Amino acid sequence: MEIEQIDRSSVLDLLAYCDREYEEEGMEVLVDKLIEEEKKKQPFEMEKYLEQIPDYQTTLKGTNGLLSKEFERISSGKPLNSFNASNYIVSKPKDKSLKDPKQWKKSLKRLELSAAIQLQRNENLTLMSKFSSNSWLDYNRGLGAYSNNIRKRTQQIEEQTLDLNRARKFEQEQITNKLKRFKSRWYETVDRNLKTERACKNLEKDIQELEKKNLKK
Repeated sequence: MEIEQIDRSSVLDLLAYCDREYEEEGMEVLVDKLIEEEKKKQPFEMEKYLEQIPDYQTTLKGTNGLLSKEFERISSGKPLNSFNASNYIVSKPKDKSLKDPKQWKKSLKRLELSAAIQLQRNENLTLMSKFSSNSWLDYNRGLGAYSNNIRKRTQQIEEQTLDLNRARKFEQEQITNKLKRFKSRWYETVDRNLKTERACKNLEKDIQELEKKNLKK
């Protein structure tokens, strides 16, 4: 990016390892005052900050009705409906239903469903007793490897950060020396210009006096 294309309003005039103005007496008070003035321009109440944020409205168009109803339930803050276990209770028909074939078929289906659930539980328990310990060991080994990778990556980033800060410090220290030389030259130039301007004014004054004397003669 060329220098002409840079937005000057977004450029920070700051050399963290060179500037020492903040350490000057009274500067901290001035900075705090500027911060308070900026806060007054854009008031922000910490206790009511959520009220200042507009509501996020969203819809689930094109989705199935079950998901839409669930989203509406969550949005309205209603609790989740309790689990209905009546469909899994195994019992024979009672009273007048004893002679109803449909009720016996429902009871038979519930019995088959309950038997299938118990069979699945038994299979899960068998698989867990056989493979769960090894699965947890593999899972823990995976977590350990992941943790080690994160630790190594963190160490690399910290080292890169230190190297970057060292490079910035060295570069800014070099710039500081240049700035000091330029500042000294600027003061010398200003002083020389002031002396030259003063000498020019004195010469102009002398010329005016000589012209007056010549006019009198």
